Amino acid sequence: ANSEALLRRGLQLGEGAETAEAAATGVAAAAGADGDASRSDTKWLIEELRRRVEAAGLATQVLKLVPEGADPTAEADGEKEVDSGHNVTLLVVGCFDGGQRARRAAAATAAREGSSDAARLCAEAERLKLKLRCTEVHGVREKGRAAYAPFVAARRGRFEPFPSVLRQQLLRVILEQPYEPGTAVSGAGLDLAALLASGRLLQTLILH
Repeated sequence: ANSEALLRRGLQLGEGAETAEAAATGVAAAAGADGDASRSDTKWLIEELRRRVEAAGLATQVLKLVPEGADPTAEADGEKEVDSGHNVTLLVVGCFDGGQRARRAAAATAAREGSSDAARLCAEAERLKLKLRCTEVHGVREKGRAAYAPFVAARRGRFEPFPSVLRQQLLRVILEQPYEPGTAVSGAGLDLAALLASGRLLQTLILH
């Protein structure tokens, strides 16, 4: 089915006769009621997306919006259920665990380094050889103009915090970069446009 082909492309699996689920997990999927394997349970897809994103060095949390009392099963590690009038599962990327201490730590990190996922974003900025703005202490050109230099993660304090738009761009690059587990700059190996076109991913939202 076209949806299945788009899903394979969305997971950067290449062409093949097996389903995206079988290619990604090694387990053959049972066909849906209409015989279309692409309509089988999507739990595997959420787990696969989460596994890839975390392997790429980013934090995740599964947020399940469910009608009140509709899901009697216990929450798994890294999941949170919220009673609502919806029945939707969100994969939150770049999140942090709840709790006042965690919120303070995340806020402090974001204030200091520009993102709660600073280490991974810094590594990506260095890999891309981005020239970023230096702090006034470490670089001001004549006539008061700001200086720019190739970003070096080990010298993070010499540069201004990443602006919001740059964090969003780096995050998307990491999500779509090839999946190479075990490497320092592995991406999640996702084609977001193809995932959206497959109908299995309904929407992407960027919050900042």
